[in-house]
Amino acid sequence: MCLKEIRDKGDDIKLHIITPKGRNFRMHVESNYLDFYLQNAYENYTQDLLLNFLKDNMLFIDIGAHYGYYTLLLGTRYPYCKIISFEPTLENFQILAMNAKLNDLKNVEIFNLDISDTSELNNSNVTECSSHYDYYVSENAGLTAKTITLDDLLKKDISKIPIIMRICEEGHEMLILDRMKDILEKSEDIKLFLKFNPEVLKRVNIKPEDLLKKIKKFGFDIYAIDDELRRTYKLVDNNYDNWSKYFNYENSKKNNFNILCMKKEKSLSMCFFFPSPLLGVQQKVFWNW
Repeated sequence: MCLKEIRDKGDDIKLHIITPKGRNFRMHVESNYLDFYLQNAYENYTQDLLLNFLKDNMLFIDIGAHYGYYTLLLGTRYPYCKIISFEPTLENFQILAMNAKLNDLKNVEIFNLDISDTSELNNSNVTECSSHYDYYVSENAGLTAKTITLDDLLKKDISKIPIIMRICEEGHEMLILDRMKDILEKSEDIKLFLKFNPEVLKRVNIKPEDLLKKIKKFGFDIYAIDDELRRTYKLVDNNYDNWSKYFNYENSKKNNFNILCMKKEKSLSMCFFFPSPLLGVQQKVFWNW
């Protein structure tokens, strides 16, 4: 249940400040999420992959940030990387802003915007209610969010800057990828962490394999992330129609999965097993933005 659903029922919205299980940052969450963040080992392997890939002086873009869990995770670990977070749903964005302030993040910029493929601010349909795992957009969503292009926002050539991008706007991924075509094609070092929800994709008349084929066209290899077994599985090119076997989809209790997408030339030499986050000494490298 999201904030809008709670308000529509006439219940009070109560926010709590918590420290998520196994982490050292704090965040505001509403009551419905307390057990999830305090008791659940939330995507631990995906988090470790991100923590190991990201370094200071890199750029992290969080699209569909919700309350900002990943923004807070990476922003507190790497204070000298640049982080840009987008959350189009207003009520989630307000909590995201509170969480960035709570952790005194100086390296984070947050926007109540959706990503567009045009150079002007336009309206985009968004869901009235989204969660950390299910963002569903339809043409009849009833609400609009302002949009902007990443190129306009960044106002500089980032093709040579290492980028890690997380996309969690389920049902909206095809549009997001098309709107970032130039960045995806021109960036020399870019990795995508993308939420893959077959059921939501089907609800918006997108075949799950079509999303995978779209990612491949941008020159990426695709890896299924198994958070429970702490492994990744490379999806075989030209066999995306059989995507379900990589996620054990028929027997899984989950309805959404994380995938890692890397430019082919970068993925050839990469190893994906991290028994624990690497705790290296941080270098003070500042961005000139």
